[in-house]
Amino acid sequence: MGRVTKVAGADASIHLTDSMILNAFGLPVLVLDAENRVVMVNDAAQQFFLRSENALMGRRLDDLVFADRRLGNLVSRARTHTGAMIDYDVAIRTQPIHARRVDLRAAAIADAPGCVAVVMEPRSIADQISLQQASKQASRAASGIASMLAHEVKNPLSGIRGAAQLMEDALPAEDASLAQLVIKETDRIAAILDQIEVLSDQRSAEKKRENIHHILDHVIAVAGSGLDKGVTLHAAFDPSLPNINANWNQLVQVFLNLVINASEAVPPEGGRIEVKTAYRHGRRIRMLDAEEPIDLPIEISIIDNGLGVPDALRESLFDPFISSKKNGKGRGQHHEAKRKRGNPRFVIVGRSE
Repeated sequence: MGRVTKVAGADASIHLTDSMILNAFGLPVLVLDAENRVVMVNDAAQQFFLRSENALMGRRLDDLVFADRRLGNLVSRARTHTGAMIDYDVAIRTQPIHARRVDLRAAAIADAPGCVAVVMEPRSIADQISLQQASKQASRAASGIASMLAHEVKNPLSGIRGAAQLMEDALPAEDASLAQLVIKETDRIAAILDQIEVLSDQRSAEKKRENIHHILDHVIAVAGSGLDKGVTLHAAFDPSLPNINANWNQLVQVFLNLVINASEAVPPEGGRIEVKTAYRHGRRIRMLDAEEPIDLPIEISIIDNGLGVPDALRESLFDPFISSKKNGKGRGQHHEAKRKRGNPRFVIVGRSE
């Protein structure tokens, strides 16, 4: 596997090695022997696993990747089939609480019996956001149905409440409490329906030019007053960010929720929360309803030193009504809850217009 190839160049012979060719692709590549031990690795794989070549060589695949059946099955199939085996959107966990989503390709090496080459192509933030957009469209359809049902249920509910009020006036005092119970319960149902209608409201919010740092300063001032004494809240802003076209109230709600979640995630002593902004030139994504990719150069990160989001919630973290809190409703509204440790990092990317 250490073959050297000579290529005639303009001035002199060019010496190419297998490692030079593998490194040129920029994607993590592992070569495994018949016992799934690493026998070759390129630079990108060393960065992916955060280990040097010496630390990777000779290690079994099971020692590098935590409990991942899809990768192991793909390697096994590649040994017994001709041609490359492919699996998309696989979560590769190189640490117990850290996973990266990749597309996998594995192929047996004809001149080396039992050996399999594995290529891992990390999925970009753009891919993940596009998938979220597809999920968001489905959520909009469900929200529309929920809004229609909420509206239709309110009409007979008003009739029930009105009838209960008439009954309350006509009944003797000892029986009036039953009518009052009906009124109280109809009011409670009406409040739930109001929450559903707010959640399904798809109207665009009014936007104007805003300085994102003014918004974040306001969030830090509001959230900072309620932090434990042992928790620090630090801001690291990029002063070069341009103004954005946004709705002040909605962004305050988003970032305030994230900072409050972080405050519930960190330990009461030694807890640290950091709010960072940065400009990422060249970051673009293609939205499902747009013909051309759009620029998303502004990055806002909320980082804390909690333990992390539970594994069971990672795949559905941004779906509505999903929450790890005991009394959580998953609607992005702050409420009192027991202190939980989760949410190590949230990153929001946005555009300037």
